[in-house]
Amino acid sequence: EGEEDGPGAGADGEGEEDGAALEDQEAEADSIGFLILNSLTREEIREKCKESGLFQQGTKADLIDRLLTHELTSARKKAEEAERRAADLRAEMAEKEMRNQADQLEQSISLTMQARLMAR
Repeated sequence: EGEEDGPGAGADGEGEEDGAALEDQEAEADSIGFLILNSLTREEIREKCKESGLFQQGTKADLIDRLLTHELTSARKKAEEAERRAADLRAEMAEKEMRNQADQLEQSISLTMQARLMAR
C-alpha cells in the first residue's frame, strides 16, 4: 500500500533507497568532475565546451557548471534509453513466453483430441 510500481520499486522502500543512492553517486561524480575540470585552464575548458557544442563564454566556474550539467543530462538520457530498451526486451520476452505456452496448450489439445478419436 502506497508503494510505487516499476523499476527500482521494492517491497521495503528499495526504490527510494535506489533513488537516494543514485543522487549520492551523481553528487560524487559532480565533485570528481569539478575537481578534474577545475585543474584545467579556462581555455582548455572553453575548448571542451566547444567540442560539446556548448556556449563558450563566462567565468571558469560557469563553464565548468555548463559542462557538468551537459554531462549529467547526457548520462541521464543514456540511462533512460537503456531502461526503455530493457523494458522493450522484457516485454518481447514475455510475449514469446506467452506464444510458447499457447503453442504447448494447442499441441496438448490436439493430442488429447487425437487420443479420444483413437479410443472410439
